[in-house]
Amino acid sequence: MTARPLEEKNKPRVTFKNLKTSLKLQTLNNNGAHVRAASRKQLFSKKNLAVYMQFAESHAEMPQGYWQSI
Repeated sequence: MTARPLEEKNKPRVTFKNLKTSLKLQTLNNNGAHVRAASRKQLFSKKNLAVYMQFAESHAEMPQGYWQSI
């Protein structure tokens, strides 16, 4: 078994999905279609996350019957 060079160990691994997307965009760019990939939006803002957590904590001790009546 051969040891990998230190440089190769420090490189992050690329997933197949990321590689596939990257190759598609590169192919389109090489053929004159200059496209951009949209970045993903954060699911919850810090403000909304605080509100959701406050709601969850205040309703954590509600009995099962309460939730079934909704």
